[in-house]
Amino acid sequence: MSSSFTATHEIKYLDEIKSLFAIDFDCLLSKETYSRPLRSYHLIKSEAQCQFFKKGSRCGQEHSHGFAVECINGQRVLIGNCCAFNHLGLDDDQVKKALLELGSAERISIRTHQINERLKDRTELITRVKNALKQLRHLETQIFRIREAFPEAVFENLVERWRRNSFQITWEYQITKKDETAKGKGAVERLWYPHICGFLKGLGLWLDLDAQGYQEKLYSFLHRVEAIPTKKRLTKAELLETEAIFRELGALSVIEREFGAQQKLIFDFLEPANLVLTVQLVKTQALRAKNVEAVQQLTSTLLGVRPERFVAEVDQDLKQRYGATGIRIAS
Repeated sequence: MSSSFTATHEIKYLDEIKSLFAIDFDCLLSKETYSRPLRSYHLIKSEAQCQFFKKGSRCGQEHSHGFAVECINGQRVLIGNCCAFNHLGLDDDQVKKALLELGSAERISIRTHQINERLKDRTELITRVKNALKQLRHLETQIFRIREAFPEAVFENLVERWRRNSFQITWEYQITKKDETAKGKGAVERLWYPHICGFLKGLGLWLDLDAQGYQEKLYSFLHRVEAIPTKKRLTKAELLETEAIFRELGALSVIEREFGAQQKLIFDFLEPANLVLTVQLVKTQALRAKNVEAVQQLTSTLLGVRPERFVAEVDQDLKQRYGATGIRIAS
């Protein structure tokens, strides 16, 4: 005979009731023939018929929520939830109590079984958290290397551009020409035009990773998982705590995906052609030269000339391209 205390899941199909109990569908249930409840059920379809005898005939109401019960002669029958509480349990606190206790015991049994099944993966879960912490440390190492290489003003510029979703780097060049409309001799017209240097790739959450609190979240989760009791029967408090931990598995999956996404962004950011674009992020020559040093450090390659000379050549190339008399960073 099935017991509520060994219930591992809700009964959702009439065929399952039939497989668990030899239901006598011709038998009628009354207060006088009732003995005890066996199992509750929550069927997907209203395919069970109530066998309670009321008002001189069989109820026969099709229902989805009810109980399998045993009669005093050993026969098993089905009764809908409504008849169970409003008729069978009417003016009978003992019957109501038995039905309520059965439902409560089943729920605890099902939850305990589900937790025990998930606890089989406890070791794997601990490994996942530890691997996530390793990923975090790897990201932090890469970010520290990038931050140490760049001048502080340049790194802050990168952070600000990420927050504003502003990835286009634009400079302006000046074209000077004689003003034909002016009356005075030697009058000139100076106009500024935009030049798009390129679009920065790879900016993302990694620029502000410390503020996300990932380390605290992961260590808290790890300690809670390690503290889950491995015994078969958990107390109510232990059951609630363990369920709460497993509900947080979704958050762990989000963090794992985020780490993968940020790793990809850092990889894109460190592409040599992308790093060279960062030289155009600020206007002062000294900072730009230091930025060239950062590019060389991060790519482990030399650009062939001194940093100051590299910056001068970038500016000269832009002037020659347009025949410009001046250049400036776009405001």
